[in-house]
Amino acid sequence: MKPNRMEPKLVQRRSVHAAGFIVLDLLVADGRMTPIVGGTAANVAVNLSILGWDSCVTALLGDDRAGKGVVRQLSHYGVDTRGVVLDPGVRTPVLIHEVVRGRHRFRFSCPQCGSKYAKFRPLDPGKVSAAPEASVHFFDRASSYATQLAEG
Repeated sequence: MKPNRMEPKLVQRRSVHAAGFIVLDLLVADGRMTPIVGGTAANVAVNLSILGWDSCVTALLGDDRAGKGVVRQLSHYGVDTRGVVLDPGVRTPVLIHEVVRGRHRFRFSCPQCGSKYAKFRPLDPGKVSAAPEASVHFFDRASSYATQLAEG
C-alpha cells in the first residue's frame, strides 16, 4: 500500500479592501487630546494589516490637515492608501471621543464654537478606475461606489 501523500497547497496571502467611514478621531482623556485614525472601514483595514493581511482603503477625504493625518496614520500601520482621494473641496470627518470620569461620549461638533464637523461623504465611482484586487471587500456604508464594486 502506498503512503497517502498530501499535495502541497499554495497559500495565498489574505487581502482586504475597506471602503466607507474613515474619520480622524480625537480622543480626549485626562486633559490630553490624541488624534488617531478611526471609523469602521479604517479600523478593519488597520486591524487586519496588523494581523498580517495586505490591506488597502478607498475613501474621499479633505485635502486638509485631518485628511493628511489620517493617510499618514493608515500608512504607518501598513495600509495601502493609494485609493484615498484628498479633495480640496471636501472636509475630512472628525469625531471627538471624550472620556470624563470614566464615562464616554461622542461629540460631532466643536466644543468651543459649536460648529458641526464634516460627515461621511461617499467616494464618487468615477474617481476610481477599478476596484483594488482583494480576497475580501468590506463596505460599512451603502453608496453607489460600494454597489458598483460589489457588482464587479
